[in-house]
Amino acid sequence: MNKTMRKLALWCMTMVICLMAHICVSQVRTIGVKNYDAQEIQVIESLKKETYYFCSRDLDRWASYWIQRPSTHKYYVRNCHYEEMKGFDAVEVYARSYFLEHPEPEEVPVGNYQYEIEVDGNAAWVYFEVADPTRGFKKEFRYMLFKDGKWKIASMGTVYPE
Repeated sequence: MNKTMRKLALWCMTMVICLMAHICVSQVRTIGVKNYDAQEIQVIESLKKETYYFCSRDLDRWASYWIQRPSTHKYYVRNCHYEEMKGFDAVEVYARSYFLEHPEPEEVPVGNYQYEIEVDGNAAWVYFEVADPTRGFKKEFRYMLFKDGKWKIASMGTVYPE
């Protein structure tokens, strides 16, 4: 594993630990209304499109919002169960399987999202909370990279705190 990959892996694991600690020690909080800058708006739009294409069961368009590398990963934590997919191939297999098991489009989660976004060059860290009509309340984390003219997900974490 090269130095960059080790740094990314360490950073991702650190974010997982921080997110889990945040959930364990805090109550659901209200984040004040924020005026997002142009880069943050681009990040938010990419997140919304990725979610829309997932809920619409459009695998190709959904995949276009993901970094398609072996370093990409996705995880879920629910009821003390941890599930992780390592590498975009595994993430795509999971999505394809989910679409086959649940072929009907889903309602796109809507609401007053309050994103916490840090953009640093071509990288962005995003945290938000959402009441998903299909899966319930969840806390979301994304590490994103700007590639091919749009923000794409390199790492995704979803935690269901209850």
